[in-house]
Amino acid sequence: ARRFLSAARMRLGFPSLNETKDITALITGHERRTPRTVMQTEGLEADDVERIAVAYGRAKSWWHVQVATMIALGFVAILRLGEVVKINIGDVTLVRHNNEEMNAEHLQSVPRRSSVKGVFLHIKWRKADQSHNVHVPVACSTATKLLLRQLRLLRAAGRQTGPLFPSRKGAVRNKFNHVSTQSMRDAIRKALHEVCGLSREQAALYSGHSLRVGGANHI
Repeated sequence: ARRFLSAARMRLGFPSLNETKDITALITGHERRTPRTVMQTEGLEADDVERIAVAYGRAKSWWHVQVATMIALGFVAILRLGEVVKINIGDVTLVRHNNEEMNAEHLQSVPRRSSVKGVFLHIKWRKADQSHNVHVPVACSTATKLLLRQLRLLRAAGRQTGPLFPSRKGAVRNKFNHVSTQSMRDAIRKALHEVCGLSREQAALYSGHSLRVGGANHI
């Protein structure tokens, strides 16, 4: 039902479901106001991810580009936020159209989007007592384009190794620290409020796991 309502909102050109009395009347009593459990949090919708990618991905602020890249990658690769924030530049492998693989750490220059077929992300998956190293494929054009721009911004800042997503304080202090899951969770909620028109109360229902839930729901 939420997916159909989201599609209707897009067709009607409404920035939010709450700005229309007719739609509000339809969903009153049926909306989920709080997560069912800690793990079953609200899932992002694909159109919300796309809107954030457009709004933040073209921004001049490196932080906005980073937030958009993390959201897009987490959504399309169905990753936990804790897995996204721990990705290093060396964990990214670009694949050209001739199937040539290039590790992002060893690139002489970041290639254009048109020359890249897709991406492999090396994820050190951790849950409970299980431990796996996997390579997750990403073929989404939007996510790949954002990832390449993120790599260019890191190159411009003199970073060719270390975290793919550095912390905000680390960028100022020139330290190679991963961004924290708490900072990214807050950034996701802020993006949902600023770009997607959700109220702060609605945005607060979303957590880092919303990327994984939303991606799985979309597939």
